[in-house]
Amino acid sequence: MIMKTYFVILIFFGFISCTKQAAYGPDTEKPAIQVIYPLDNPTIISGSPLCMKVLISDNKSLMNVWLQVNDGQGFKKEYAIPGRSIDIIEKYITQPGTTGNLYAKFFAVDEAGNLNTAEISFSVNN
Repeated sequence: MIMKTYFVILIFFGFISCTKQAAYGPDTEKPAIQVIYPLDNPTIISGSPLCMKVLISDNKSLMNVWLQVNDGQGFKKEYAIPGRSIDIIEKYITQPGTTGNLYAKFFAVDEAGNLNTAEISFSVNN
């Protein structure tokens, strides 16, 4: 009788440990990036700012967040991460003489290495 009880207890704890392991498996979820503004592919004048607001969050923990703009100048800005989420309000100023269709691209990587991006398209005229 003692042996049967011991066997049932082992099976019960084995089941719990399998369930716990499944619930805390590897992180495969990408960080979420939500563009608040601009949403309408704005046109701005060369030398003027593009105002952006982006919310970035992860189900566990963010590792790196940065912004790149394909302006030919190599604009890149990295952000300090406070934990699982960050609200970014950025004012990117185009260089005088810049024209054409550009994009600002936000990147987010979590501690498991999952990457997500969000792109904001805009035009620059003189």
